[in-house]
Amino acid sequence: MSSQRERPKFSTVLMQFLGVVVLVFSIRWFLYEPFTVPSGSMFPNLLINDYILVKKFDVGFKVPYSKQWLIGPKVPQRGKAVVFWSTKSQVYFVKRLMGLPGDVLKIQGHKVLEINGQAVTTDSAPRVWELLRKDFPIEDARGVTAFTENYQNIKDMGLKDVTLMYSEPNDDSVKTITVPKGKLFFMGDHRSSSSDSRIWGMVSVEDLVGPVEYVLFSCAQKSISTQFCDPKTIRWNRLFSKFHSSN
Repeated sequence: MSSQRERPKFSTVLMQFLGVVVLVFSIRWFLYEPFTVPSGSMFPNLLINDYILVKKFDVGFKVPYSKQWLIGPKVPQRGKAVVFWSTKSQVYFVKRLMGLPGDVLKIQGHKVLEINGQAVTTDSAPRVWELLRKDFPIEDARGVTAFTENYQNIKDMGLKDVTLMYSEPNDDSVKTITVPKGKLFFMGDHRSSSSDSRIWGMVSVEDLVGPVEYVLFSCAQKSISTQFCDPKTIRWNRLFSKFHSSN
């Protein structure tokens, strides 16, 4: 009997390696997928350079690398922060789901006044803004105030006291928006600095990816040379944190 341990066969090693690859890609295809937040349109609940994890199976299951749904798509709960594919811009966006198919919204500037005839209340939150100023770009802070948008009196909203940021809009006209079948209406949380459904229209249910579940990693700046997070600017308090839609 040989005293040396026999090396595993190449075919065995290859199968083990392929098994790991299939497992990793299966998780990404069907369960969870990571994304990076590129802009401040969801401030203060999601920050620039937040690395988020999206719960894909809440929406359904797609054939990998295709638009064909095996199961779903299921529309997330109104008020969730959701990642979706923009067919117009050819990029992924993360915004808050405000209008479901068939909903009627009344919007005045950056405020949602009503959803299906029920009022949405907005309260100023100056103390929140003072806590947030240090994370907010100085050049974008002029005239901006924090508010909480309260959904607690609206049936099936499942969400209340969402913290928003916005400055006073130039347009005070009230717009009534009806969400068509198969479409969704999204808005950013930093309302005066968000390109969303108010500008480019509705999003198809077919283009959903899933709701934000975790913030895995976060940093204030990326290294110019490597485009990876600068270790000196890591936001340690956001690492591996569960994302709460109302934050």
